[in-house]
Amino acid sequence: MRKSYFQRILTVFLAVIMIAGACSSVFAVSAATGDETTSAASENDGSNESADNSENNYSSFRSMEEISRLLYTSSYADYSEKYKNMPVGTDTITVNGIDYDSEKTDADVKVLENYEGAATALYTPNTGETAWTFSVPTSGMYAISIDYFAVSELDGERVSSYTTIERMLFVDGALPFTEARYLYFPRQWKYTDDSYLLDSDGNFVYEYDYDGSVVRKRLKFDYAGNDIRPDRVEAPEWRDYFLRDWNGFTMEPFQIYLTAGEHTISLDASREPMAISKIEIYGYHDEISYSEFLQNKLDEGVKVIENVDGGAIRVQFEEPSLLSDANLYPDTNRTSAITLPSSPAYWKFNVLTVNTINSWTEYKVTVPEDGLYTISMRFRQNARIGMFTSRRLVINNELQFKEASELRFNYSPDWQSVILNDGSEEYKDGFKFYLKKGENTLRFDVVLGDMSYYVNEIKAYVEVLQNSYQSILRLTGTNPDAQRDYGFMRLIPQAIYDIGNISVKMFELYNKLVEETGTSGDQANAIHTYATLFEKMANDPNEIAGNFLLFKSYVASMSTWMYTELGQSIVA
Repeated sequence: MRKSYFQRILTVFLAVIMIAGACSSVFAVSAATGDETTSAASENDGSNESADNSENNYSSFRSMEEISRLLYTSSYADYSEKYKNMPVGTDTITVNGIDYDSEKTDADVKVLENYEGAATALYTPNTGETAWTFSVPTSGMYAISIDYFAVSELDGERVSSYTTIERMLFVDGALPFTEARYLYFPRQWKYTDDSYLLDSDGNFVYEYDYDGSVVRKRLKFDYAGNDIRPDRVEAPEWRDYFLRDWNGFTMEPFQIYLTAGEHTISLDASREPMAISKIEIYGYHDEISYSEFLQNKLDEGVKVIENVDGGAIRVQFEEPSLLSDANLYPDTNRTSAITLPSSPAYWKFNVLTVNTINSWTEYKVTVPEDGLYTISMRFRQNARIGMFTSRRLVINNELQFKEASELRFNYSPDWQSVILNDGSEEYKDGFKFYLKKGENTLRFDVVLGDMSYYVNEIKAYVEVLQNSYQSILRLTGTNPDAQRDYGFMRLIPQAIYDIGNISVKMFELYNKLVEETGTSGDQANAIHTYATLFEKMANDPNEIAGNFLLFKSYVASMSTWMYTELGQSIVA
């Protein structure tokens, strides 16, 4: 133990020397550059190019203060726990994009007028920090939404590489929580019209069902008659986007505690430019329940549509009007003859698979009258055995009720046709959605839904078990002797207690998951397997050394389990 103590002291000492050496080298170079610049300036009596180059070389490095404000932050879960008793903000503050704080902004911003339909907007480049200062009348928890436009060209020049827009959020000069380091603003794409066949009059050619009804536009085909995959092109437009966890661990907007008074929010660009027309800071409340939504619509005299003239309105899932990712494209599936369009002789692109959290596809649907409509989907969810996947349905840019963010698609090896529901017994017959007369937009977002609870629980367990692993590792080394008595309960009792506590919680989690899904699938069985080992190690410390490497493997597998759940695949 005494040797270990001196090793830690030596490690800290060496780290301090390395940091001091690195800093002194930077200071020395900066000083030398400054001396040379001064000398050259006096000789040339003008500006010096080497000074500019030196400034450019070091401008990309962050100061220790900047690094500190990035590193020393807690998770959003810890942040929410800290402020859980704070009230929801009662005010809505709207800040125009062009009203930025010039003193706190170092980005090369530009005010735009009449830009893509917006009267004014602020162009923010792919580097630098842009700040806005505003006043909050009442203290509380506030969400933030940003109306943005993905800028590809500016003044006739290309300024984008068409990747996802990335920013960091600072509130009053500090990162509020770890997840604020990675804010992504999605671009949007569409299939080009040139991907489809046109007749001699320039109109689209359509595919037809066996009964003569229209299926979808006819894709161009190759010399063998097989469909050619459609080209994708960016289709930017103004989007109102609330700041959220891009990994999908939480589905609601980030909520930040703001006291009454003046505050500053800053967006530090990490990648890609964008234009901002406005920022809204508001108190977030959960959407109303489905029962409230339905009763409100019925009280308003909205009609329940039982039948549509001409039959059900069909929309092909592989033909969205907009997509969140350029790499989303239709594919061929021949596992069912009624998957349209189909052909025994040619390859037909008749399905679309979407599985990444925060990806989405949007569709246009035209209905003959206002009313409450039933929406069903034909899909295949055979990727996650014994589990379900989830979607959030946003209609005309509105989430109509809370349950619409937790639509569930259960596992089956076969194709299913299901009226959209949340998997609960109460609403097993499906939901009604309000559609206005004429054209409507339906956007299906990939979300974790009810699986977010299980993922967040496993995430918390992994953090605890990693600490226990480190405690055991410091005591035993990487290859412990299974026959040796390490005195775990005497030296690291908390670590062993934590392992036992986690095993109990994981058995409870397993039972809850089996009850919710109605089956013990691969993912649920994995939880049970992990819990069994942890229980064994906690109940008999003599089993710890011999199972240490397996314990390490299981903790790593739990992380894999967690990120596997972020894949919410549906073929439709």
